Amino acid sequence: MITTIEWLSLLPVLAGGAVLGFVFFGGLFITVKNGLSARYAGSWFLLSLVLRIAVVVGGFYLLGQGEFMRFIAALLGFVLVRILLTSRLKPSENSALTKEH
Repeated sequence: MITTIEWLSLLPVLAGGAVLGFVFFGGLFITVKNGLSARYAGSWFLLSLVLRIAVVVGGFYLLGQGEFMRFIAALLGFVLVRILLTSRLKPSENSALTKEH
């Protein structure tokens, strides 16, 4: 059974996972915003994907330290940021994504 002190020791890991989520999904937002008008859009998207994945995988490796519960806490922070950002950053009504063709 996990004690309260052990749960509290996972809070910094949860926060670290949230930071990784902001980096990943913030980078995705910037990539889509700027990449669509870039001259070499394919290269822009590919480089962004590789960098974002490298940062997140490395971050999970460092945060997890080989312990399952630490990894789960980091993953929970990451997913919570995804839920937060997708609920806050909905396309506007004038967006090309919401217009019917």
